[in-house]
Amino acid sequence: MPKARWAVPSEEPEDVESYDVYDGEKPPAGVYAVRLTRLTVKANKNDDPMLNGLLVVAEPKGSTKSQYNGYPIWFNQNVTEQGAPYVKQFLAALGITWAEFRTKTVTEGDMPERKGEPATRIMKIGSVKFNDGNEPALRVATKEDSYNSAPKLSVVQFMKPRDQANEEDDADESGDSDDDDSATPGGKAPF
Repeated sequence: MPKARWAVPSEEPEDVESYDVYDGEKPPAGVYAVRLTRLTVKANKNDDPMLNGLLVVAEPKGSTKSQYNGYPIWFNQNVTEQGAPYVKQFLAALGITWAEFRTKTVTEGDMPERKGEPATRIMKIGSVKFNDGNEPALRVATKEDSYNSAPKLSVVQFMKPRDQANEEDDADESGDSDDDDSATPGGKAPF
């Protein structure tokens, strides 16, 4: 008789007690400081690559929004020609160019080719590391939404963290810009 293969360790991890699960009200729609705690790529229903990520609200202590710290916000971004503007916005919020995404994305394994195959973790894009304790900061504008009739927040816009956004504003005023997003995507990219 075949044995079941579970995606959990046979022994309880030591840090289970330190893991916090958000147990509060759903925050109102608005702009939140967040940490990107998980980023994977998987095949969407059309077998195109799709980024799947988990953001967690991480407002500074003392902020009126800090009561929502730990609230999870899931998002998906299709890596297709139609989805490219949204992916570029996400990348720009993390300080990553389209060229880096196309050529310097490091994954844990191969890209799932068909829907239903397990997602593959993205470990690094350019110099930005993901997963394994690396939680890049950014901000998101959110809207009210629902999933299976349960209320939730959905991302409307990705933005740089406030301190980086202020530095960018200063650079834009002087006419300096080092963004190289002139390359247009083609087909299934970059995986």
